[in-house]
Amino acid sequence: MALASFEMLLVADNGANTTPTRRIHRFDPDTGVYLGAFGNFSSDIKSMTIRQSRNEAIVTAGSTVYVFDYNTGALKQDFFSSLGFTDIAFSQDDTYFYGVNNFNAIYRTTTASMDSGSFNPNLYITEALTTTQISSIAATAGGYLVTGQNRAGSYDASSGASTQVSIYTPGGTLGAAENVAGGGALQAFTFAGIGRAARYGNSGSQAGSNLFASGIGTAMAASAAHSGAYVVGIDSVTPTQGLITRFASSGAEMQSFGGSVLRKPIAMSSVLAPEPGTMIALGAGVVALLRRRKSRA
Repeated sequence: MALASFEMLLVADNGANTTPTRRIHRFDPDTGVYLGAFGNFSSDIKSMTIRQSRNEAIVTAGSTVYVFDYNTGALKQDFFSSLGFTDIAFSQDDTYFYGVNNFNAIYRTTTASMDSGSFNPNLYITEALTTTQISSIAATAGGYLVTGQNRAGSYDASSGASTQVSIYTPGGTLGAAENVAGGGALQAFTFAGIGRAARYGNSGSQAGSNLFASGIGTAMAASAAHSGAYVVGIDSVTPTQGLITRFASSGAEMQSFGGSVLRKPIAMSSVLAPEPGTMIALGAGVVALLRRRKSRA
């Protein structure tokens, strides 16, 4: 009997930009095995992240924020939002939800409000420079918000104060950012036709060398592994498909997979060390999916 992986990857994919092909795909990253998909979105997916403590995937598409059980694919609730978030994140203590939408602001609401069925993020941080475009966000365990901008920065999440500012290499294109549970953050970006990811520590400052995905021409998102990280983006050789590359903790490039499934990946999140009950629920979801497919055959 094959052993279950301790990790699961969720990848948001806009497919062929049609409702049936805009989906959240699931992979076992240790083996590359495809574990099925959920969601069919009438508008392009813009962002995704997870709340692992609640087995939830939060997805923004069009003017709606969707909350799914990522094991079964069941839709738990949804909210209207005209803010059109390009990236979202939760504080690592699960107190706050943050969103950015390519303007000079960060929005915030409490998870308690979301859980009670209310969703009304308010302006939390506004950059003084109106030319600032904040397109991605992640939260560190140390209480900092790491953002991707044309003027990259990080913020003390408790005070909103800007703590560090650095300049991305001109010509670089930013993808999504993602929390590293119990640690810092990852920021996907592309430069000189190669997909990459920058690594940040608890204090919001860059920590360690960048990751270089030689098979990815445009990096769209990055997420953590138990040891290392993943980068997803557009295949540099076959630009009509996506690709996931795994990296060791040293930064060494390892295996790639997902090309037979992904078309236009836009976001990615890692589910690390799921409990046995999680794997049972996921298995039930996959079995149900297979049964539906069989019944339609």
